[in-house]
Amino acid sequence: MDLAIEEVDHSALKSLNALRLTYTAFESAASLLSKTLDIPLCVQCGVCCQQNVPVAYGIEAAFALSVVLGQGKLDSVIDCTRSWMLDQHSQSPTKKNLILDQVGSGMEGKLQDEFLALAATQCPFLEDKECSIHDARPLVCRAMGVTRTPSPRCKRPVGKGETPTSRDYIPTEAQNALKYLINKSLESVPKPTWSMAGFLPSLIFGLARPNEYQQMVQRGLVSTAKLVVTSPSMGILWQEQVEALVEKDMVAPGGKL
Repeated sequence: MDLAIEEVDHSALKSLNALRLTYTAFESAASLLSKTLDIPLCVQCGVCCQQNVPVAYGIEAAFALSVVLGQGKLDSVIDCTRSWMLDQHSQSPTKKNLILDQVGSGMEGKLQDEFLALAATQCPFLEDKECSIHDARPLVCRAMGVTRTPSPRCKRPVGKGETPTSRDYIPTEAQNALKYLINKSLESVPKPTWSMAGFLPSLIFGLARPNEYQQMVQRGLVSTAKLVVTSPSMGILWQEQVEALVEKDMVAPGGKL
């Protein structure tokens, strides 16, 4: 096994712990919003996962690996990510020889179109309407319906003060506190790629099986969109991002990614 979390030094532990605290803060915000609206924010319908391959930070992939390792699910999660990497998605036919360490500041043109189209496909971690890595789900999943409105297809009940077309999320002040925690998690990462973002399945597989990952890429077996990592993240965490993309006609009002 060539799991690439070889030497977890002090800075790595500090960053992972900061991310854990950030996740806990998101859970607290979700719990408070749920109580305020007097509804469950998630009814485990799996709808948001059916059109959303999560975009996450590299540190979130490392955190996810540590969680599934402790749960005894490492091999099954690696198999899942390998299968997704090799799956020939029609949404992303382009294949170029990129490596995980090649990072960029953004995308445009055909590659961006393929990235967005792939992001709107079913999450590989969705199994029987349940998330197989729920305890380690990334920020974009935790943000859904909390720091941004849920998908229009979401089956969440209408809460107090809401209407079917106007859904609540936590206020700006609370969002700013969460943004601060995210920045603290990213500012002391031990590797530059931990603060970059890409598709979570790719990041997990690249960390867990780096040698196999490189071989698959060199043989042209993986679509380019699955290999892209960017800074800042393409993931949608905040309502302001949703509204900006709606104005550009890039996503529906509920957003994806």
